[in-house]
Amino acid sequence: MWDEDWALLGIEPTTELGAIKKAYALKLKTTRPDDDAQAYQALRGAYERAQAWVKWRVQELMEPAPNEPAAQATPEPLPPAAAPPPPAQALTPSIDVLQELPRAPTPQELVADVEQQRLRCGAMALAQHLPALLQALNEVPVGQAEATSRAFAQWVLRHDDVPLDVLAALAAQFGWRGDYRAERALGADLSAALQTELDLRMPVPITDPELIEQAAPLLGLEQLRRRRLGGRLALLLGAFCVHSLQRLRAAFGDRLLRGLGLSPGQQTWLDNALMLSAVIRGLLPAALFAWASYALLEDWEKTARFVGLSFAAILGLRLLMKGAGLALWWDARQPGGAYFAGLVAWRSRQSSEWPGLALVVTGAAVAELVMAFWPAPWLSNTLGLLLVTAGMLTLRWGNSLAYSRALAGCLVAAALAMWSALGAHVQISTAAALGTLWTFLGWLVFEGRHPQLTGSPLAWLVRPVSNTLALCTRWGWGFASWPLLAVSAMALDAGLSGSLVFEWGAWNIVAFLLFISQNTVDGACHRWLARQVSRA
Repeated sequence: MWDEDWALLGIEPTTELGAIKKAYALKLKTTRPDDDAQAYQALRGAYERAQAWVKWRVQELMEPAPNEPAAQATPEPLPPAAAPPPPAQALTPSIDVLQELPRAPTPQELVADVEQQRLRCGAMALAQHLPALLQALNEVPVGQAEATSRAFAQWVLRHDDVPLDVLAALAAQFGWRGDYRAERALGADLSAALQTELDLRMPVPITDPELIEQAAPLLGLEQLRRRRLGGRLALLLGAFCVHSLQRLRAAFGDRLLRGLGLSPGQQTWLDNALMLSAVIRGLLPAALFAWASYALLEDWEKTARFVGLSFAAILGLRLLMKGAGLALWWDARQPGGAYFAGLVAWRSRQSSEWPGLALVVTGAAVAELVMAFWPAPWLSNTLGLLLVTAGMLTLRWGNSLAYSRALAGCLVAAALAMWSALGAHVQISTAAALGTLWTFLGWLVFEGRHPQLTGSPLAWLVRPVSNTLALCTRWGWGFASWPLLAVSAMALDAGLSGSLVFEWGAWNIVAFLLFISQNTVDGACHRWLARQVSRA
């Protein structure tokens, strides 16, 4: 019978309770009570008899017969269910068994001991105490195994600073992953919460070559900092392609980057590096612009005045784009929709854009009629702008905040371009109405809401708006504002304004050159960063 018990457990005869428990837990993964109740009962009986024999063996060696030496002590006969093995198989118990305490610690005591170590030495020091913790867990009685698993699961959920190796050891010890008994022991709610937390902290390692190749620029940027002066080089290099790296970082997220081998600390450094690179990205053009201005003006006072006014205009346009973008943003699912909840609800009920377009056209017509019969520019422009603004707000613009801000900038640039070219013949409100109609048509073509417009000649007419929105898609609304700034500056300059064709072409050329140049820089930086991974 004893030979059969050890064979069922799959191990050689031993007096180590930890080895018996590990063997029993390993066999339970393939011997389930739901599948084969008889096999499970046999395994359970073998496990209990092996434990009973170990305890008897320890007691027998520690309490020899009074008239015989300890080495020749003869055991008393055991009940049939727990008979000792033949003398040839007698084993010497291990030190762990001989030092076994009379009472095993409770689950609460084990968790409290680990928590004290965490508070006293820090979370990272728990890895040093991991062998002792695993030994204590191996000595937990079978009847307290589920309670111990629940206690440590709750402890893990309370603390997000548990080291990864400790978390992995606990998950393997209690079978939290891939073991059907874990959910039954923990309960559905606790098991679901624990699985979610384990997925966040211990994602499955990613081996997909395609995903690894896509994430190579981020991995290379992180590895670059480990070299001499690598951190500074990473910040400078990241400034040239920060928008694409930020988009790549958002696409992968924390979990996938953990699967690719980046720890939370490394991800924090990566986020901080991208943030600083974005700051450097904003300062570099400003420094180049100031240097070029001084080279042309050759006077510090004139340079300071010109650069200050230019930056004020840029900041004003950016703030206008941010504020107006909220008003144009109509997607009620986003938090920004709460600022204009009634307007968003009204837009969502509109089946077409014709009411808004009609208001815009009416505003231009009212402004021209009032000016024709009552030559009062302030009255005509006030009435016209009110109607144009009402129509503009009732149209369904960008369904994301980035697009809405880019479209707000297009509205400003288009209105200024119309006014600079047609100001001698139309009112300001009419120029604003023409800019609104032209920008909205470009948004419809870009969004593909009306497929018949995509291949029509109108698509070429509104190409500047489509190109600007393409820049916004790839690199954000801030990057897309540069062609808008250029067109607005040309419209306000009396020497450059006056031709819609010129401004249309300049808008297209600036957007196209920005797209080609930034795309080339991104590709070169990504390839160089990817090579850093292969060198590591």
